[in-house]
This record gives sequence, structure tokens and C-alpha cells, in this order.
Amino acid sequence: MYILQLLLVPVIGSIISKMAFYHLFKFSFAEIFGTKKPSTDELWDFWVVFEHKHGSSVSSELMQFIPERTQYKKRWVGALVKTTVPVAFIYGPADIINPTQFIVHYKKLLPDQTLSVLDDGVGHYPQWEAPGQVVQAYKKFLKKVIS
Repeated sequence: MYILQLLLVPVIGSIISKMAFYHLFKFSFAEIFGTKKPSTDELWDFWVVFEHKHGSSVSSELMQFIPERTQYKKRWVGALVKTTVPVAFIYGPADIINPTQFIVHYKKLLPDQTLSVLDDGVGHYPQWEAPGQVVQAYKKFLKKVIS
């Protein structure tokens, strides 16, 4: 998580993102997963996708969504609260980006929307860590929406 925080510092983040290399990526990216960590080969695949068209060189800019969450909170949360479209959130409770307090907050703000909480060890990437559970949760949501 430390590397992600450094990426947010304007000058330092820009320098780090331009100096990014696989081992730095592997270390920081693997932290975000729950108990099911990607293998070395899978981390390499993630890196190749990340590096496509020099993605690491703009990682500092991409991470600016974190401070923007505070800046645009009213607007973004307001849109979710006011929407008439069914919303589903599939959540891994081992997510270090959105800690478990998120569940309480989500239920309070969006009591009529769908929240699927997966097994305890699932982290920030449930679609990769527990694809079967994600599909089940999504099918359940679709069934609710369609009926």
C-alpha cells in the first residue's frame, strides 16, 4: 500500500511511475488481493497488461481518483443515491482498498440496492479471486432485476 500512497504525491508519484518496474509492481499489486494471491506467472500477465502502451508511466495520474473521491464525493454518492437504475456491488471483505466499514456505509446509503458479500478471504479483485462467487452473485442480481 505504501507505493500506492507515494504515487499520489505530485512530483514523487510522477518520478516513481516513470521508474516503475516489474518487481515493484509485483510487490505492491499482490498486496491488494485477499488470501488467494496470483502466481508469479499471473502477476507477470497483469504486468504485461499494465505496461501496454507504457501504462506504468501514467500510473501516478491514474491514482488521482483517490483524492478525487473526496473532491467529488457529493456528486458521485449523490448520483448513486438518486439513481433509478438497479445497482449491485459485489464485495470481497478482505479488500484493503475498501475496508469492511464500506459495507455499513453502503447499506446505510443504498438500503434498497444489492450488496453481495463474498467469502472472507476475497479481496479487491473478486472477479479474479472468486469468479464462481461473482457469477452467482451477478446471476442472483439479474434474477431480481428481471422479475
